[in-house]
Amino acid sequence: MIETIELRGLFFGTMSGALVVLAGAFYALFFALAAIQRKRAFWAAAALSFAVLTLAVIVLAGSLDFSGVWLLVAAIILVAYLLAPIGIWKLCQGTHGDTSSTLETGAH
Repeated sequence: MIETIELRGLFFGTMSGALVVLAGAFYALFFALAAIQRKRAFWAAAALSFAVLTLAVIVLAGSLDFSGVWLLVAAIILVAYLLAPIGIWKLCQGTHGDTSSTLETGAH
């Protein structure tokens, strides 16, 4: 039998799902800015964004009554959002390296 979701749970699920995407995007943005400019304010903003992301995933799981494998999926989402910007940053460093000397001399 299919269980119906309360309207309130559906509303909180939708809003927290949107917040997951936004907080994840802000975490990635502030992580990149912190890595580039090495400013504590950006590191703090990245940490705050990840905290909001974590809270949003908890609200999402609670409002939609996640259980079993879906709780595992929620945990995997958090780990993936945490590690993806780090991995992307390392990939960019590895593939692009230090291009400042190339830009200064005009050589390709």
